[in-house]
Amino acid sequence: MHKNYTKILENILKVDQIAIKDFYNQKITQTELSDINNKHLNILKEIIEEIGFPTIKKTSESAYTAAILITLHCGDLYFIQKALNLLEKFKKNEINLSHKAYLIDKFRVLKNLPQIYGTQYKKDSKGNIEFLPILNIENVNKLRKEVGLGSLKFIL
Repeated sequence: MHKNYTKILENILKVDQIAIKDFYNQKITQTELSDINNKHLNILKEIIEEIGFPTIKKTSESAYTAAILITLHCGDLYFIQKALNLLEKFKKNEINLSHKAYLIDKFRVLKNLPQIYGTQYKKDSKGNIEFLPILNIENVNKLRKEVGLGSLKFIL
C-alpha cells in the first residue's frame, strides 16, 4: 500500500466534495472549481506516473474513489481514455465496475456519442433530471446490472 499517495488522494476527496458543494451553493465560481479540479488532475497524473492507477488494493477505497472522481471531473478525453485503458488491466476486487461504467459514459458523452449505461444526465431549470442520450435504451438495465448499477426503470 502506498500510504503517502493514499493520504494525498483521501485529502483531495474531501477538498473535491467541499468544492462541489461550494459551487452549487454559489460560494465559488466555475473558474475556481475548474482550477481546483485541474490542480487535482495534475497531482493524479504524477501519482499515476509513480504507481499506476491508484486502485483499491494499492491505496484505499476512498483514495481510489478520489482518483475516479478526479478523472470524471477533468473533462480531458485523452486522460479519461488513458484511465480506462489502465483500469482494463485490473480485476473486479481492485476496481469498482460501476466506476468504469461512469468513465465510459463520460468519455462517450464528451465525444458527442450516446452513453451506454445511462450514468450521465443534466438537470433542467426546475431541477428535473434529464438523461443524456442512451445508445441501447431497451437493454440499458441489463448492462447496468452487469456492472452493479441499479435499474433506470423510471425512465423506460
